Amino acid sequence: MTTFRDQSIDPVMRLVLAAIQVSESPKAFGRIFTDIELSRAFELARRHGISALFYMFMRGQESALSSYDIIKRHSKVYLGNVGRNMQVTQNMIHLLDLLKEKGIPAIPFKGPVIAVQAYGDIGLRSFCDIDLLIRPGDFHRVYELMESAGYQSLKSIIADMKSVWSRTRRNFEFQKGNLLIDFHQQVTTGPGFLELKVQWDKLSSVDLNGREVPCLCLEDTILMLAMHGTHHGWNILKYVADFAHLVHTHKDEINWEKLERKARKMGVLRMVLIGISLGHDFCGLAVPPRIKENIIKDRIADKLVAYFKSRVMAPQKSGLIPQTALPRSMDTWRHQLRYLSYYIFTPTNLDLLSIRLPMFFYPLYFIMRPIRLVSNLVRGRKVS
Repeated sequence: MTTFRDQSIDPVMRLVLAAIQVSESPKAFGRIFTDIELSRAFELARRHGISALFYMFMRGQESALSSYDIIKRHSKVYLGNVGRNMQVTQNMIHLLDLLKEKGIPAIPFKGPVIAVQAYGDIGLRSFCDIDLLIRPGDFHRVYELMESAGYQSLKSIIADMKSVWSRTRRNFEFQKGNLLIDFHQQVTTGPGFLELKVQWDKLSSVDLNGREVPCLCLEDTILMLAMHGTHHGWNILKYVADFAHLVHTHKDEINWEKLERKARKMGVLRMVLIGISLGHDFCGLAVPPRIKENIIKDRIADKLVAYFKSRVMAPQKSGLIPQTALPRSMDTWRHQLRYLSYYIFTPTNLDLLSIRLPMFFYPLYFIMRPIRLVSNLVRGRKVS
């Protein structure tokens, strides 16, 4: 088990890990960190996407500081992030209002929603774009509304392939100034069994900038974060901290039976087990008894947790996440085979945008996809 108290861990990493504990934060470390060590710690926190959490933690660690100057220097970065988050969130609210005026429902997720749900403070998490879930049937209306409102598509070629984007439920992005909006027609990409069946009439809500904004129900949010973290190989502490703090903050509200039932149906219970195990080891998250039984029984989950932890603790050895790690995080070989089949044959956005074919020849993309994968592997290029 890895914790911030483990003396075998580099002191700088221990300091960073201490900043993401869900319930226990040391008042003193029993030593003073040099300016060089503190600079390393702030840089490490930045690489792991937890700069704001680390800054707020270090403000209360005067006994560990060699000087207070480094805190003053990073206060500007922190305040800049808070201001940017507030502005992005306000722009998101304006966009939600615009969509609502046109009778188009949308659900924000990730970004500011997770900041408030997990940490209770919009400034304690960094985010660079807005993720909005829309109903697949609203694709054309949303696309036309964004264009008429002065937003620009990041991939203008999509305008000529709207029927494909709508039919295959692909995400699409628009930008206006520094504001980037990522529209999703489904919460997670991939084969049908991975899709979160969102009940639009049974949503939760969160207070953002004084406004009640709709969001996914708690159990769906946990599943989304588990799948999102696994998709990225849990390679930075931000994914673990988001998951652990969300679960800890709402531990008395989570319907674990409902969550487990839905996760099993989707074949992603192992992803949830991995997220909770990593949250326990890195953030001190308490493991619910119901979940602990499942963790003990799942040896593959245990091996994957060790693998993902090694990627965090030794980033120089991380490289690209092996393509087998994601399917191995699924519950059964049937789910794994279905995912691999989807991955090998289903064209990605990049496949469609790299080679333009008339829509009449769209089925050819399913043949070209595996050829492109093999070609990239032979050339040693990143596989996507």
